Amino acid sequence: MFGRHDTWARDVFRAGTYVFIGGAVVSVLAALTDFWDWLRSTESETDVFPGDHQT
Repeated sequence: MFGRHDTWARDVFRAGTYVFIGGAVVSVLAALTDFWDWLRSTESETDVFPGDHQT
């Protein structure tokens, strides 16, 4: 019943590979949008370091 010539094993492996690659793509896109939002939210360079104010 469970042999090396079963086509379902290859199909499940291929489907898992697609799911893994899709998850990696979604993760990278989420990280990029989070980084872009962080860049837009910083007003100036002095806001990044609260103790370093220029007078």
